Amino acid sequence: MNKNYSYFSAIAVIAIIFVSLNTKLKAYDDWEKIKGPFTGQFTCFGEDMSNHVFAGSWGDGVYQLSGTGTTWIKVSINLPDQYITCMFIDSLSRIFVGTNSGLFLSSNAGVNWSSISNGITNLSVKCILRLSNGNLLVGTNGGGIFRTSNLGSSWVEANNGLWFRDVNTIIQNLLGIVVTGTNGGGLYYSTDTCKTWKKGNSTTTSPGKRIDFVYQMKLQFEGSIYATTPNRGVIYSADGIGWFEQDSVGMTDYNTYALTFNAKKFSYIGTRANGMLYHDDFQFYDWRHSNSWYGGAEAIFKTSNGNMYAAVAMGGILLSTDNGKGWMDHAFYGKPKGITQICPGKNGIMFATHYPNGAFASTNYGLTWNAAGLDTFNINAFCYDTSNNILAATTRGIYRSTNIGLNWTKLYDSAAWCIATAKNGNLLAGGTNYYRSVNNGATWSISSIDAASGVTSSLAVNANGDIYAYCYQGLYKSVNAGVSFSKIINNTILPKCNGIYTNNLGHIYIAADSIGIYFSTNNFTTYSKDTLGISPRKINYIAFNSLNIPFAGSKDYIGLYQKDSVEQWHNLNSNISLQDVQCLVSNDRGNIFTSTDAIYTRMDSNKLTAPTLISPPSGTTGLSLSPSFAWSATNNAETYYFEISTDPNFSFAYEFRVQSTTFTNIDRILNYGTKYYWRTRAKFNNVLSAAQ
Repeated sequence: MNKNYSYFSAIAVIAIIFVSLNTKLKAYDDWEKIKGPFTGQFTCFGEDMSNHVFAGSWGDGVYQLSGTGTTWIKVSINLPDQYITCMFIDSLSRIFVGTNSGLFLSSNAGVNWSSISNGITNLSVKCILRLSNGNLLVGTNGGGIFRTSNLGSSWVEANNGLWFRDVNTIIQNLLGIVVTGTNGGGLYYSTDTCKTWKKGNSTTTSPGKRIDFVYQMKLQFEGSIYATTPNRGVIYSADGIGWFEQDSVGMTDYNTYALTFNAKKFSYIGTRANGMLYHDDFQFYDWRHSNSWYGGAEAIFKTSNGNMYAAVAMGGILLSTDNGKGWMDHAFYGKPKGITQICPGKNGIMFATHYPNGAFASTNYGLTWNAAGLDTFNINAFCYDTSNNILAATTRGIYRSTNIGLNWTKLYDSAAWCIATAKNGNLLAGGTNYYRSVNNGATWSISSIDAASGVTSSLAVNANGDIYAYCYQGLYKSVNAGVSFSKIINNTILPKCNGIYTNNLGHIYIAADSIGIYFSTNNFTTYSKDTLGISPRKINYIAFNSLNIPFAGSKDYIGLYQKDSVEQWHNLNSNISLQDVQCLVSNDRGNIFTSTDAIYTRMDSNKLTAPTLISPPSGTTGLSLSPSFAWSATNNAETYYFEISTDPNFSFAYEFRVQSTTFTNIDRILNYGTKYYWRTRAKFNNVLSAAQ
């Protein structure tokens, strides 16, 4: 008798799923780069058949290098989405660019653009490839790979066997094998021009050495493929199927990102933290540092005339004319220092400062931004008053806007470095003196927190309404809405305070130079020092999620850290290009925002609940070999990760899908008499929920 049935179990062992989730994702998926004011960051390059060089930017579209080779000129005024993720230029000099709004094409050097995304169901395009048969492929952020044979008039999915569909990079080798590198699922290959995919083999499968994340791939002239990874340096494959780790003398930072070769057998990689390395053969031994500059590289590109350009995380483009040994500033260099403040409000309202371009406002949790005035001001701090109006402390005085930055009114004509609102509505500010207003900013009183020093550099208000202030004589506290202060820590113990931060429990944290963090859970009746276990210990910023777990950020290129439940700090830098933190804040959802080379956000996973599995129920038997699956919707979810496996630990997936709906069918036919497990997880900003 033919029994077309399988046995299903909807897994309910949460601990097992958490182990699988942490092993797979670690910290690499913590941060999502979001759109923001243009910071001078570039992401990709291309060259047309007339040797014109183009560069794609994150926030300001496409630029073309001038005929003299000295300046970059914007050519994408009419491009609907100015946040460029990837670029490809074909033999007819047509420019294809990927954005979070799909794929766009220009046939006249960027003057006009048309969308060619019909059939691409996930419009977050991350990479583009032209196959040897003329077809185009795009890889997307969660939707897998799509293929077109008619220059983008229509696209079809090409995901059969591709169970992890967050695709970072695609390449085709000289044998015609197509290889893709994913964000969490490692490497896949196809020998039939993307009709089917198989998992690539890796020699580094022991715990902590799995190749799950692949950033970029390049084809070396002799036919091997080389790929960059966040934790294993550079890996390579001669056939696109088997992958091997490359022993690399002189490489101290194995978080590699950018990669290229030139015609003289020089190889180049860009690391996330320690700049660019080069060597003069294809053996990947004896790496040497290029001339000194700090920070990661997003892309490295060689042109037909031998010049090389690098898009660097510090912002801007570097030029090398000596095979990558020496680099010089070429355009926009150092601009990202501009994102110096982010101030989240309620109901999606956020403000950010860009130097020298002033304030920007968002009304949708940072998805889009608009100029908000104060464009010639050096803005030092933001806060909200009790009516949720925004206040700005600037070098030209204190300002307020009641209409989300459309107009600003000056409240006080004196430079201010910090600003806060007391629980009773009093406005407080610090600069060369201490300023206080008891009538909503109409008038201000001037005083000194300490007679020996009027300078006030930091202010904060805790949940009890107590006010903390730092001046050059130490840390002070007020219990009467800022009328008077008493010293609680002397400046000999705390010589410099970078900021005072409070959480919902009333706990106080002090970010300090060369010390780490001072914190107190009892209003500084007693306090403790925390060095984070790192050196140097300069901490500039602290923020808290919805569970009051602290995050710390530093400008000293040590980046971002999070404290766990057993009071240990963990590095969170793997997905951040530049570890020079300019600000660190949380919003009313508990999401964390930071600015380095761009604005990044980290979803508070505690606010992302696990979907409830609906159908088929746990323990169901007698199902079809091609069943349908359904689960409940989850607040804040953008998409859902669906997995089915014969392993209750989900160490491998029989099938993996990313769905925008709460139901799915599967592509693979299941086996007779087999027990299967399935789960779904909600996803938002690259954070996954637990699974039921």
